[in-house]
Amino acid sequence: MDCKFQIITDVLGDMSLDLNQTQLTILKNSMIKVLNNYDIKPSETSKYALMTVDELNDSLLKGYVTYKTIQGKSQNSIKQYVRETRKCLYTLNKRATEITTDELEMYIFGYKVANGVSDTTICNMKCYINNFFAYLVDKEYITKNPCDKISHIKGDTVHEKAFTKTEEEKLYGACDNLRDRAIIETLFSTGCRVGEIEKVNIDNVNFDTKTIDVVGKGNKHRTVCIGDKAIYHLKNYLDSRNDTNTALFVSNNKLAKRLTVSGIECLVGRIGEKAKVNNVHPHRFRASFATRLVDAGMALHQVSKLLGHSSVETTMIYYRGDYNLSNDYNKLANNM
Repeated sequence: MDCKFQIITDVLGDMSLDLNQTQLTILKNSMIKVLNNYDIKPSETSKYALMTVDELNDSLLKGYVTYKTIQGKSQNSIKQYVRETRKCLYTLNKRATEITTDELEMYIFGYKVANGVSDTTICNMKCYINNFFAYLVDKEYITKNPCDKISHIKGDTVHEKAFTKTEEEKLYGACDNLRDRAIIETLFSTGCRVGEIEKVNIDNVNFDTKTIDVVGKGNKHRTVCIGDKAIYHLKNYLDSRNDTNTALFVSNNKLAKRLTVSGIECLVGRIGEKAKVNNVHPHRFRASFATRLVDAGMALHQVSKLLGHSSVETTMIYYRGDYNLSNDYNKLANNM
């Protein structure tokens, strides 16, 4: 654990209730500048080694709150993230830096069984906890996020309506950086599953043909189309990167790791929250994609191919418009 970083975190944590976001940022930058002139080493009896489980976890949570505050997250959002994370840490009664994937999985699915909550609630819980451990990785308290290998949790099946144009523009406006905008544009433009987006590499994107090679369910490969606007934002995002990761989308930190399914789900949820748009999750973009193509006149079997469905019936689950089969028949029959 870097001593300078820990000193900065401790001071900011102590001052987080007395200073506003701008003042905390100024204090942080000043401390970084000053401490860079000193060589600081931990004492042989580090206070963290002597801390109890609760003391260490409280210290980490305090730093996490400071981190999210400086990021500009709302207090209500921070409270929700901290509440779920604290509940998890208290139940496991173990140092956060030592918690394993198996222990988190047992906690999450044990909570579901014990409380009878919905899959959507459990999915959100995992998202909150994942965000905390991603912070620990970002700040180098741990090397790997134990949430990354937790079995994927599918939310309850809800037939969402397509995003309205107004909602779409709100989502674009809520993107804080080039990466987030590129992800939202790609989801709208391709209708890909979140698991497919996770696996895409930069060299899977053909900017000349405006297509992306993806790997879907059952390891089936297919080619999806991507529109001009999404291509534009993808290029802007990739031009801004200076890492060597082959993944199309990576974390916005010095580690530049491939974004996982959980990471993308959390990111999309945060954007929806900021945009004040309800029920924002990757599958709703997929439903919107299907609905708009069918409404624009594309045949269902063609939309089905783009979505990677084996049957048109499956595509109809995603389509939330007023499709009328007789209309398509009449268009074709009248030209025979």
